[in-house]
Amino acid sequence: AFPPAGACAHCSARDGYEQVALSGTGTVEAVTTISQGGAPPEFVPQQARAGEYASAIVAFEGPDDGAASAPVQVVLSDDDAPEIGDEVVAVKRVLYDQEDVRRYGVKVVPVDARRP
Repeated sequence: AFPPAGACAHCSARDGYEQVALSGTGTVEAVTTISQGGAPPEFVPQQARAGEYASAIVAFEGPDDGAASAPVQVVLSDDDAPEIGDEVVAVKRVLYDQEDVRRYGVKVVPVDARRP
């Protein structure tokens, strides 16, 4: 949404929010498979090309022993998807193309499955 939730409609300032740096690693809190018909519209072409995909809720480590949970796609196939409690690392990937613009973001891959 624009402006982002909690932002000033005039200047987009985010009063009451403190920006914090999160680590690139986190712990899987939940994981599921998104099957045909369950994907948001922007992911339909991906699903048509590659089939169902795994999605997870990941708690990314933050400062002062804190964490922030976020929904993310899993890079690997459903057979290799992480399980609850597994450690994952964030990787930059293409998310989708929208109106001829390539959209990048973060997906996750299990730590033990990373390429050297």
